[in-house]
Amino acid sequence: ADAAGNIGQVMAVRLPRRPGTPPDVILDPAASASAWEAMQGVAELPYVLNPPGGVLASANNRPAQSDTRVGYFFSPDDRVARMAALLDGDEPVGLDDLRRLQQDVYMASSDALRTIVVERMDALGVTAQATTQERAVIELMRGWDGRYTESSRGAVAFELFRDGFTRSFYQINFGEQDWASFANVGRIRVLLREDIAAAEPEALRAALRDGLAGAAERIDVFAEWGEMHRLQLAHPLSNLPLIGDRFRFGDFPVGGSTDTLMKTAHATTNERHATRFGANARHISDMSDLDSNYFVLLGGQDGWLNSSTFMDQVPLWRSGDYIQLPMRLESVRARAVRTTMLLP
Repeated sequence: ADAAGNIGQVMAVRLPRRPGTPPDVILDPAASASAWEAMQGVAELPYVLNPPGGVLASANNRPAQSDTRVGYFFSPDDRVARMAALLDGDEPVGLDDLRRLQQDVYMASSDALRTIVVERMDALGVTAQATTQERAVIELMRGWDGRYTESSRGAVAFELFRDGFTRSFYQINFGEQDWASFANVGRIRVLLREDIAAAEPEALRAALRDGLAGAAERIDVFAEWGEMHRLQLAHPLSNLPLIGDRFRFGDFPVGGSTDTLMKTAHATTNERHATRFGANARHISDMSDLDSNYFVLLGGQDGWLNSSTFMDQVPLWRSGDYIQLPMRLESVRARAVRTTMLLP
């Protein structure tokens, strides 16, 4: 991006020229030399400059189709599609829009899966036969908006149901030993919708009942998503026996899920759990203003244990606030609260 308003996107990589899809992702060692003879750089790989929609977004998603094979495994499209949907329109995009974007916790694939399972429970008579507690779970799911906010109870109901349903559904289809291979695949919510559509009614009804019963049994354990879904901050030394607790610095409620824009990935589970992967920094810059740079780290600027700036940005990250870092010298001088003199 530049100050004149141009935006572009390139693949910052060099790749071998390999058209088509190979029969195996493992390359035959005998063919490895010839496979790397012709290389392609940034200018030869697919790129975008000033697209008609005025917005470019990337979230580890599959790039545009081309004759060049650039990879095999990509993240689901939830995040990149969500960015495109929120930024679509004729209104200018401002800093506040990007702040909201980085903290957005809606997940379309969960919303779509929730809609399908509730419809199928109604159609297959599962709702009509449900107990009082099971009906409460169904209504929580029915009224859920697909947002994994800390205070959401619908997110708890959906994830509890999804855990039991996924286990039962794939055990019925693939057996007790192989079902777990499907439970945490990145595209599981999309795959579940496809598999539900192809399922036999009786097998689907049984899995729906199992998922509902499991959710009803656990729904009163967690009052809201933040009680079930946790952000745990710790130093690698926390893995040490006996003294590891000294290096654990926080266990907080947190919103988001595996493929929300505010990514806080987690396994399929009905237990209290910690997010295992996500964005640990936020950064926004207005390329037309050298002083318009905003950052926050999930931690602090200093990696030294017990330093005053080791964990000082955690409250900012949790509240959605940022630190502005100006780049103009006069702005830095005007805002500086401390000066360090370095002498030879």
